[in-house]
Amino acid sequence: MFGTVTVKKVQVLSKDKGNVVKKFACNIQKAMEEQIRKKLPNKNHQDILLGILLGNDDGMEEEVKENFRQSSLSHILAVSGMHVAYLITIVNWLRRKSGSGKKKDKNWYRATA
Repeated sequence: MFGTVTVKKVQVLSKDKGNVVKKFACNIQKAMEEQIRKKLPNKNHQDILLGILLGNDDGMEEEVKENFRQSSLSHILAVSGMHVAYLITIVNWLRRKSGSGKKKDKNWYRATA
C-alpha cells in the first residue's frame, strides 16, 4: 500500500529515539555514498555504482535507467536495496525476539496539515 501525505509543518518532539539498526544502516549507506562520490570523478559512474551497490537510482539519468531496462538488467539496480531492507528487517526481528529491542513510542513526530 502506498500513499502521499502533504503537511505544512513537521515538529520533532524527540531525538535519538528511533530504531538503532536503521540508523546504523543509514549511516553506513551515507558513508558509502560519500566515499563513492569522493573517489569516482564521473557523476554517471557514481550514480551507476550507487544504483548497483545500494539500490539508489535517484540521481541516475533517465536515459541510463532506460538502457538498463532495455537490456533486461534493471533488476540489478533494485536487488541490492531490497536485500539491505531484508537484512535490516531480520536484524530488527531478532533484536525484538532476544529482548534487546525496546518498544519505542510511535508518536515521536507531529505533523500538521
